[in-house]
Amino acid sequence: MYTGIVVLEPKALSYINDGENINMPDLFLRMQKKGEKIVAYHHGGQWHDIGQTVDDYFKISKTIMSNNISFGKHMTLVLNDGVND
Repeated sequence: MYTGIVVLEPKALSYINDGENINMPDLFLRMQKKGEKIVAYHHGGQWHDIGQTVDDYFKISKTIMSNNISFGKHMTLVLNDGVND
């Protein structure tokens, strides 16, 4: 099972064939084999799933707007693999 937030460079789309369904770990492996840089961070801060219901989205939006949430620096580099460093 894979969970997380993925940020891809537009170039990553060139590794996906038209109409293909591919999971992120397989895409990462495909890119790595071609020498692309793969970077991962562990986030130790707050996490809020906003993808289950519209109510989840509105609840966290309200929390953010009322400044009752912290987005401090909770990221730690855990993987920096690739030829293009």
